[in-house]
Amino acid sequence: MATDYWASSHYKRWIFDRATIKQARALDLQYVEDPEYIDFLGIFFANLISKLGKKLSMRQRAIATATVFFRRFYMKNAYCETDPFIVIAACCYVAAKAEEFPVHIKNVVTEARLLFANDEYGIKSFPSDNSKLAEMEFYLVDDLECDLIAFHPYRTLMTLCGREGSSVSHDTEAGELGAGVQDGPRYWGTGEGKLELQESALQMAWFIINDTYRSDLCLIYPPHLIAIAAIYLTLVFHESTHESLKSAQSWQYTPFLALKFKPS
Repeated sequence: MATDYWASSHYKRWIFDRATIKQARALDLQYVEDPEYIDFLGIFFANLISKLGKKLSMRQRAIATATVFFRRFYMKNAYCETDPFIVIAACCYVAAKAEEFPVHIKNVVTEARLLFANDEYGIKSFPSDNSKLAEMEFYLVDDLECDLIAFHPYRTLMTLCGREGSSVSHDTEAGELGAGVQDGPRYWGTGEGKLELQESALQMAWFIINDTYRSDLCLIYPPHLIAIAAIYLTLVFHESTHESLKSAQSWQYTPFLALKFKPS
């Protein structure tokens, strides 16, 4: 299950349509003048998770997992009825465990208190008692239904670009689209060719994927589609790659046309 996206809880239970996500925010929408403010809150909290994760020396995959946990939790809860700051700390704590990079609960509490209490956020009420975070961990795992496996687009990005061993990242996971699985049918092309991207272009695609966690895309689309979209945007916006494709008159055919995916 951990190596097959199509058989995972991620695919079966945690992919939603936009109407379902909007319904999950129904209570919060009663307290804002513009529904777009809820989207701004999502960006704000995702940035906060990233900052806390970096202070805890968490890898990007673990930070992404924490963000996914946070968004999954708020599919069942409202911002206005919970304390998002302790939820953020709990998501980072649980994600570090799930990604086999555990962080001591005392360190999470200490770093969270220091981060949230600075002048930018001004949250002075974050509990100093470790047991409060441990209790929140229990509620978080319960609402996640113990589904702690989260697939991310990073592996697909590196696989499609033939850069599994690249220095861009060493924390990709097996399993997306069967990557790393040696037997069974292929759903992502023949595997005979690889899309070649410059290091800077690959880094741009990586950053685009990072930015997708500021939105609800991780709840709506499978990770491999997000990775493909990131590569496509890179081909369009990365200047040197864009110019080389134009000079080669490659726009009439792209590697994406050869990709085949298992129908849902």
